[in-house]
Amino acid sequence: MDTGVGASRATRTYGNACYEAVIKAKQELFSAATQILAADHGEFIIANGGVSSKKKWLSYGEIVKANGASIVVEGHYHNHEIGPQASMCAQMAEVEVDPESGEIKLRRFASVHHAGKVLNPLLHNGQIDGGIVMGVGYALTEELLFADGKVTTLHFGDYKIPTIRDIPQLHKVVLETSVGRGPYNSMSIGETPIITVAPAIANAVYDAVGVSIKSIPLTAEKVLAGIKQLR
Repeated sequence: MDTGVGASRATRTYGNACYEAVIKAKQELFSAATQILAADHGEFIIANGGVSSKKKWLSYGEIVKANGASIVVEGHYHNHEIGPQASMCAQMAEVEVDPESGEIKLRRFASVHHAGKVLNPLLHNGQIDGGIVMGVGYALTEELLFADGKVTTLHFGDYKIPTIRDIPQLHKVVLETSVGRGPYNSMSIGETPIITVAPAIANAVYDAVGVSIKSIPLTAEKVLAGIKQLR
């Protein structure tokens, strides 16, 4: 049983269960190798797809064959007992606002993340990129409209998602720490990159033209209306 993929918990729940299973499998391999190599557990290391002692190396296949049966273990992770732990981030947006039309252009975006051990740098970086891009759409263009109880934004011509032309160069900093409840002290990264994108852009608009918008998306119409009120 598991709590499902969501709330930035996949690596923590499945990762910890997998980690426990691997530790058990390692001990089982060592126990089986003891009978073959006539050595103590303390002399063994996992290396090159097998178990090695000071004198000899055995492949996993050789160990299992000598054992006479497959090595089967189980790993468990009790999510509700240990609880979540999320990484933290700080984000900054630089925008250009046209005071005559209210048009917003995102020029630069910086994102700094306090994380645990990064297990997969490529996927970790992709999570950050994806969260920021989704946050930009959430902040500037995406709006679900209704009329007479029906959705009117039926295609991407009306419901506008960001394209590569809408995303500036992203500046990212990841600070790894040894604190985290995932395997190897890892922490989640799934949701934190998206949460403060819209507030950062809204605050940048306020800094540029003095208009504080409390609803998203931050459209040119809302900005222009706010500018006119200031006048």
